[in-house]
Amino acid sequence: MTGWGDIYFHANSVTDNGFAKLKVGTAVRYLAEPGDEACRRPS
Repeated sequence: MTGWGDIYFHANSVTDNGFAKLKVGTAVRYLAEPGDEACRRPS
């Protein structure tokens, strides 16, 4: 994703309980949705 950098997400954000199936390097699709709060990275 050129220009985006890293994207961090919580396990609850992955559909169909798929988080446990993810491995390093697994391709994923990211869909941004408008909201009231800005995106933020966990500290």
